[in-house]
Amino acid sequence: MKHPIIIKCLSILINLLCFVFISVVVLALNNWYQSGDTKAFFFWTLPLALALGIFSSTILYFVKATNLFLSLVALAIVVALIWFCVMGLFWGSVGNPFSFQPFYLWVIGSFAQLLFLHYFLPQQIEKPSIWEVLLQLIAFLVILVVLMYAMVIIVTMVTDSINRRAYKKSYLIKVCNNSTQQCGYVNQDGDTIITEMKYSKCFTDTIRTYGIVVNGDSEMVAIDRQGDILYKVYSFDNAPDEPSDGLFRIIINNKIGYADYATGEIIIEPKYSCAYPFKNGVAQVNMDCRAEFNGEHSLWQSAHWEYINKAGNKTAAPKPIAE
Repeated sequence: MKHPIIIKCLSILINLLCFVFISVVVLALNNWYQSGDTKAFFFWTLPLALALGIFSSTILYFVKATNLFLSLVALAIVVALIWFCVMGLFWGSVGNPFSFQPFYLWVIGSFAQLLFLHYFLPQQIEKPSIWEVLLQLIAFLVILVVLMYAMVIIVTMVTDSINRRAYKKSYLIKVCNNSTQQCGYVNQDGDTIITEMKYSKCFTDTIRTYGIVVNGDSEMVAIDRQGDILYKVYSFDNAPDEPSDGLFRIIINNKIGYADYATGEIIIEPKYSCAYPFKNGVAQVNMDCRAEFNGEHSLWQSAHWEYINKAGNKTAAPKPIAE
């Protein structure tokens, strides 16, 4: 295998396959929470793998034969850190879109790709000058930014196209019967009734994925576009629970869990007797607590509170903010 282009293409494939394998292991250990992130990771790893393949000869210039393993590890960490920073320019915080930290995946994938290139890519006979290396490194950074910008444009265009099609085809509009003071939902053209006029209150004006209503049993519930009940919605001051950190509280079988405010998808299965809203990525919950009433108000009491993150896993109590 002598052809450099074939070798570089194979190295890109190795980086991506390495990423897929490790991400699957990590997701399996997390009970497949947010398994849809695999596609996102793959998408945002591709530009890094491409740039490494294009500028592999220059990057491998820094590999020391006497300390091969350490050199490759250090290079992989530096490359992944650069990509992490480039991602940060566009995302603000690269970890936010994903359920677990992608930096470690990029380090491992970059290491595997560089190791493959070191052994199979034909070495340059003449060593490049320092100025040539510096120019190539600058070009590497520029290509990373350009590829990142191109990916953002592609994602934006595809997302907008999908959203426009979904918006035109599937959203429902609230309609009310003034004589009965009840409401329901019709399609966007207003010619097909999707749900009957049977709700005493409709908190959601336009349903795209789910809506929150008060049904005939005076229960505050979430419904889908067919009018089927998804779950009860936690009520606070006679209104739906306010979203916090993108999640709101729901109730199934008298247990409290959390759902995504944008989609209505259940993120943390209802299993808590008491559960407070999320704040800075952490929520205070308890499996067994009691409510103490003071007039119209109540307060949860328990001697054993727990704290969970947005993956539903136990975590340390948040540190108090110094005044």
